[in-house]
Amino acid sequence: MTPEYRELIKGAALAAGFSLVWADDGSMCWLAECYDGRQNTDDPWNPLVSDVDAFRLGIRLGMDTGQGFEMAFATLTVPPADDVGEARHTEAHEQYSDHAGDIYAASRRAIVRTAAAMDTAP
Repeated sequence: MTPEYRELIKGAALAAGFSLVWADDGSMCWLAECYDGRQNTDDPWNPLVSDVDAFRLGIRLGMDTGQGFEMAFATLTVPPADDVGEARHTEAHEQYSDHAGDIYAASRRAIVRTAAAMDTAP
């Protein structure tokens, strides 16, 4: 796993409130708890390669996703917690051609980039 992928996955997990457990060599990670609260030790968590992980990440955050003009996109707007501040908004677009025409890979990356950007949004 490249450092860029690792940072995207870490940021996306933080935005969704997930704790990760990393392999000693940093090559893969697992959710500290499953979505239903049980301990998760079996399947690595990687929303950049798993449709299921990416879909659940997007749903957990309330993300809008779609396709159009030869690209995938994901957007997320979070209202202010105190109803006084400003809403936070982030989005990502991924061209199919950047993923060898794989619309699913483009969609997963758009979802992960959007979530990771939300972790760093003011």
